Amino acid sequence: MEGRFNVRIPVKTFVGIYYPGQLAAFAYGRTRDISFGGVYVEADSIDAPNNAIVYVRFMLQHQAEDESFMMPALVARPDADGLGLMFVDSDTEDSNMFIDFLRCQLDVMLGRERHDSIGFDSEVEKRA
Repeated sequence: MEGRFNVRIPVKTFVGIYYPGQLAAFAYGRTRDISFGGVYVEADSIDAPNNAIVYVRFMLQHQAEDESFMMPALVARPDADGLGLMFVDSDTEDSNMFIDFLRCQLDVMLGRERHDSIGFDSEVEKRA
């Protein structure tokens, strides 16, 4: 989908994708890139059609426990390698966690140090 309003950053992290269609399906995938508006998930085991609503579960790592949140998304571009997803309305708590997730990814990418207790299990391509 062209005409993006948000810059995508190269983040590789494992996510879960839930498709509550006629035959409910759950699969794991890995993000290729992500922005405030959407994400591309490499996953070959989920067959969600264009314009379907799916839920992306992001796993977070805190000091002693794992936590997750879900973001609803519209399938904008399904292809052989995965799904191009556009985020749609989500509740405030999940949206805030997602914003913190992206800020953390940007801090890592830019080499800035984080001073909070939130950790994320992902690989971000650092810029030199």
